[in-house]
Amino acid sequence: MVYQDRFSAAGRLSSLDDIAALSDEWKKLNNLLAESSSVHIESDIECSSFPSDSPEQALFATLDKILIRGMPTYCAWEYEQHLLRSLESNPEWSWLNIKPLDADYPQLGFELKCSRWCDIIKKAEELLLGYIYAPSPIEWKLPVELEGIQSEVERECLHLLQQQMPALSRHVHPQAKLDWLCDSDQAREQYVDFAITGQHRVVWEIDGPTHWIFSQKSLDRRRDEALKKAGWSVIRTKQQLSLFGWKKQLVDEFQKQLAEKFGRPTDAITYSSFDQLLSDDRITAAATYLIVLPNALHQALRGLVRLYTQRILPHAERSCIVVIEEDVPVVVESFCILWRMWESLHRIFPDYPSPPSVRIVAQQRTTLAPLPLPEGIEVEWLDFSSLTPDDHQRLQQDATLVISHSAFLGTWQRGARELSLESVLTVPRVALRRGYSVGNQRSLEYVTYRAQSPPLLELELLLREQGYHAEQQLLSENYESVSLTVSCLYEALVYYLQTIFRFRRFRPGQLLSIVRLLQRKDCIVLLPTGAGKSLIYQFAGMLLPGTVLVVDPLKALIEDQRENLRAKAFDTADAITSDTPNNEKERVQRDLAHRRTLFLFVAPERLQQEKFRGELQFAARICTIPIAVIDEAHCISEWGHDFRPSYLHLPRNLRKHCSDERDRPPALACLTGTASRSVLQDVMAETDLTTEAIIRPTTFDRTELGFEVIRIERAVEREQALRTIIEKIPNKLRKSSNGFFELKEKRTNCGIIFTPFVDGELGAVHVARNVRKHNNFYSGKNPRNVDNFDKYKREIQTKFKRNEIQELVATKSFGMGIDKPNIRYTIHYLIPLSIEAFYQEAGRAGRDGKPAYCWVIYCSENVKVGYQALFAADVKEASEIRKRNKIGRKNQGDLLRLLYFIFDNYKGAEAEIQAITEVFDRYVLPKLHDVEEGVTADTEIVDNDRSDHEKCVFRLMRLGIVRDYTVEWSGIMQKTLKVHICKASATTIRSKLEDYFRKFIAEERVHHFMQNVPANGTFEEVAKSAIRALITFVYDHIVAQRKQALRTMCDLCENYQDEQQFRKGILDYLQESEDYARQIEQLIQTRVDAIKIDELRDMVHRSQQDGRLGELLGAVLRMLSNVPDNIAMLWLRVCIRATEENVKLDTLIQDVADLLTALMQYYDAAHNQWLISTPEQFVVELLLEIPEDKLSAVVARALRLTDQQKQFSKRLYQFARNNAAQLRSKSPRADSVLRELRLLYYWLHLEPLRIHWQSVSPMET
Repeated sequence: MVYQDRFSAAGRLSSLDDIAALSDEWKKLNNLLAESSSVHIESDIECSSFPSDSPEQALFATLDKILIRGMPTYCAWEYEQHLLRSLESNPEWSWLNIKPLDADYPQLGFELKCSRWCDIIKKAEELLLGYIYAPSPIEWKLPVELEGIQSEVERECLHLLQQQMPALSRHVHPQAKLDWLCDSDQAREQYVDFAITGQHRVVWEIDGPTHWIFSQKSLDRRRDEALKKAGWSVIRTKQQLSLFGWKKQLVDEFQKQLAEKFGRPTDAITYSSFDQLLSDDRITAAATYLIVLPNALHQALRGLVRLYTQRILPHAERSCIVVIEEDVPVVVESFCILWRMWESLHRIFPDYPSPPSVRIVAQQRTTLAPLPLPEGIEVEWLDFSSLTPDDHQRLQQDATLVISHSAFLGTWQRGARELSLESVLTVPRVALRRGYSVGNQRSLEYVTYRAQSPPLLELELLLREQGYHAEQQLLSENYESVSLTVSCLYEALVYYLQTIFRFRRFRPGQLLSIVRLLQRKDCIVLLPTGAGKSLIYQFAGMLLPGTVLVVDPLKALIEDQRENLRAKAFDTADAITSDTPNNEKERVQRDLAHRRTLFLFVAPERLQQEKFRGELQFAARICTIPIAVIDEAHCISEWGHDFRPSYLHLPRNLRKHCSDERDRPPALACLTGTASRSVLQDVMAETDLTTEAIIRPTTFDRTELGFEVIRIERAVEREQALRTIIEKIPNKLRKSSNGFFELKEKRTNCGIIFTPFVDGELGAVHVARNVRKHNNFYSGKNPRNVDNFDKYKREIQTKFKRNEIQELVATKSFGMGIDKPNIRYTIHYLIPLSIEAFYQEAGRAGRDGKPAYCWVIYCSENVKVGYQALFAADVKEASEIRKRNKIGRKNQGDLLRLLYFIFDNYKGAEAEIQAITEVFDRYVLPKLHDVEEGVTADTEIVDNDRSDHEKCVFRLMRLGIVRDYTVEWSGIMQKTLKVHICKASATTIRSKLEDYFRKFIAEERVHHFMQNVPANGTFEEVAKSAIRALITFVYDHIVAQRKQALRTMCDLCENYQDEQQFRKGILDYLQESEDYARQIEQLIQTRVDAIKIDELRDMVHRSQQDGRLGELLGAVLRMLSNVPDNIAMLWLRVCIRATEENVKLDTLIQDVADLLTALMQYYDAAHNQWLISTPEQFVVELLLEIPEDKLSAVVARALRLTDQQKQFSKRLYQFARNNAAQLRSKSPRADSVLRELRLLYYWLHLEPLRIHWQSVSPMET
């Protein structure tokens, strides 16, 4: 019995990418390469497979995965480089203008600037279709079992066809398996007479007498329908036994019907030997070198992997292979490339077997120099046409296997070289031939084996211990101080980086993340925008068997990630979003179930659907999911500005529903560009990871980006400010204004204008239509009066990515994670909500490493009122402050405008407590009434955008009352939550709440929030008091944190001086200094009464002396974004800013006011007592640091208190007076402070003096 197998493979040069993007002819050729990707294996050797838990299976599954990533995908880089360098060095090929990319360019490749590409591609199509070349002579030799099926009539018709239509006959596959041609319920173990491939897919059936009866006709009709559905045309000719020459008439009738369907095919064969293709005319030779050879090489390479996988080729012992190549000489190169791929994987995972030594005997070549041989490959070149009897005997004794290869011959066809050796070589034979199968014959192998890798662990430890120094040594290929194991491992990783992705080297920060994932260790990757975070999971995912699942928060980001993979010749990356049509969704689900998907991108809401969870569990058990990626992982945390309830418990759900059949979860890769301390703590808590898993950059600095803040005093000046910026962009980038904004394909100077609003005069629609006049806008939410917006969004994103539009006005829903290399500028129409958000969005620019510029338009109108509104509890109170100051909508600066976003998500503590209580009373309590503690139940909640019950369910999950929930959508705006609830005990609820609080605040504050949650009580009492405590905490801390982040961004713009100062402020904020981080972490954990003010002052003075005051301020501001009411941090912020010469007075006054507000939290008004011993010391000693010229204004405006708090001013004055001598020893400004506090005391307590002071000393000091 002959073993048959089939697979699909197609390869091409990566250096043709530019042609692929610009040429319709290339797209047509690309499709042809995919359609002609079927390869047939014929073998005399019985096959067997490796166990799924064996290292061999893991090895060959990984090699095969790399080769099936696209159709066509990039061929091996070493072959591409060898081929193009050979042509470049040959003067005869100078007309192709081959030039390697510069060494400092991140991509590997060559430029091919040739004006004859259309001719070359057309010639390649003719070659691939077999119109102008076919090896000759040939004959068909079917195995015994198929010869018994084939009739004498069919054999004679085949030979007649070869005589009458020589070109077409090369594509004839006799006795083709029906189940390889189509899906049919009767397909197995059935054959068609002839399958004909090439330009058209045709099945020719010769109907004898048995086909004339009714039952057989019905069967034939069903077969024909299945074939036509699969894309085959069926031609049936009827035997006429009584006529003379009826066999020739059968062939003539077939030719006639074929011509009627498709026109008369070409029968002339121009070339019959491969050497002729390379020596006749240069267009044919170019098509052969640049298109046919890479494709044939990739197919042969996958063929060898399949032979090893099926144990036809010996994997653990030396072998001697006789290679017979009828046409395209690529098998020797394929062995060389496979050996290097195999050896590199062995270096990464030493558990995998090492590649065996192979001796190859091959036909001598005259036209194409082979690749340099690796150490494990030995080649003997012989002239097969002049072998002696001694040569025959030696080959017969040494040969393990004969591999017959042809890129043009079809199944069961044998060429001249094989026929000449057939009688003298009787060793087992394997043939690789052009196949006839339709469909995608690519699927991942099932693997349960998990490799261990000491080299990866050694490299991880090296990068952990030596950090930047070790990474730079490796990146510069300086291996002096690293072990041989590490250097070999690094070279292997770079080999695959270049082979799969064509990147020259890793970027800083990528290597450690990849090394952890290859060991299946979880990681939280915190790298700046443009640092290549996506490559981390893509690279690691390609070297681990199975499907990688990627969770992305935005449809735009999902589409962008998939398009980027497609640009790297991956077509096995799929996505499911709400925009995915049902038929496409079914196709993706089918491919996932059949192990055809390498990367699957989904939104987090997909994991909330019960059906999709089941599909994931099935896929994880039949294919394995080695890595689950949470992209933009800051969305996990409610402390982040992009939080989504669907991200809650996402890590837990991924581990649960993506575990393999042995319940081993995937490695989690949490990726984010920026994350505050609170966000990181939340992410670590949700993922159950420690700080060891966090991977940080050595620097956030993007030197290619320039920054400028354009300050406007009135909101009505904003449009003109934007026009002014647009005019000076070319000059800033040192380019000519002539043609700067014109479309120039990849050289287009693209830009993004960010605005937080969709509609209104500040919205993306208005700015795009009325200000910029191009109507190119993008937003997450649907704008008003825009029809079919989802379709418009997809089109506009595609056009922008393809450089068909130059500029886009967008909300942050487009900015997150989008990778477009030629964005030359970004403009923020208003300031963003935080420094992290700004750097994330501005980081879209300059991703190709070339200069780019980032502008911020900052409106400072009524900023003082904005600072007051920051203290508002809810939107109602903020509106009252605005109305009290008679500020209209058009007179609101950025700070007032952007407070809308915070209050929009947080309507107010009482409103949110009421909403959660209503959900609890209506849906939870009735199900758990009068049942024992610990009992679970299920309930359904109908939700929509207005009710927002999902947010309430998310809050109840924090308390352990909701265990899990799924979501089923019944329309665009309505969904049903299927909620699994539990009657949690008081102890459980309190424990959940305390654990959550402890992640963010000191123990003393935990007790403060927990004091009203009873340790004993009914389920209803404990739950409702816990709800109140939770929401109170949210508004006291999370909302305050978001306000603080906005305020920090506002301060940065308010105090803008120049680009250098602005950049330093951003970097000081984002980059974490280890020594300051430790000191500040200790201060955060210190009780207020235990804070030593002298130590805080010394910290500031030491930093000033060391020239590191900016670093300290950045660390303080970053911490304040997490704990906005921390006394030590607020004190340090004022002290540091007081040393800055150019600090705005309003900023300093607001800082002091923030400190005073935080101190008042420790005042118990009900009992008229302080919870800390000396609150006045913090204020008085802080005033010692305020410059003399600003002291009066700070005291007058920052320390004005309500009547209820007048007593505190008395304490300030009394403390200063009682400790005057000590204060004078600390600062020469002590007397000035004492004087101002005395005046403050009189001003607040003596009405006549207050009136007098107001008249002689205006408040705007």
